[in-house]
Amino acid sequence: MPEKEFVDGSIEKTIVSDRITANLDLFYSKIVKNLVGTLGKSQSGVINFIIKTWINNNLEDIKNVYGIDVAGIRREIISTKEDITKLNDIKNVIKEVARIKIDDLVELIEVNRANLLSLIINNNDKLNVVIDGDFISPKKD
Repeated sequence: MPEKEFVDGSIEKTIVSDRITANLDLFYSKIVKNLVGTLGKSQSGVINFIIKTWINNNLEDIKNVYGIDVAGIRREIISTKEDITKLNDIKNVIKEVARIKIDDLVELIEVNRANLLSLIINNNDKLNVVIDGDFISPKKD
């Protein structure tokens, strides 16, 4: 998923939305344009509404006919959102200290030690920290 790093240093993966471009035949394009103001504020909003409505009305077919693991997708998104929250928590704590014990950070951000270390190792390009024994500290430039 695409990622953004904000001016305040927080991290966000764009899980709220994903940009999709589509070409429509003239007939469908005119229908969408005429639905602006009714189903959405823009053509993009109208298409978004139509797609969400279709998916919500066809969840059983999506699972059974197309074999898409809808529940798995939902779990993945929830897990990703939780990871982003934890990464931002880690980043905020690290910028305030010279170094911190891993176990203290575990308690502060309420995550188990294995998950904390996994988050740090897999996202250290964003966190820019050093693990030294039982301590974590910001990397020196």
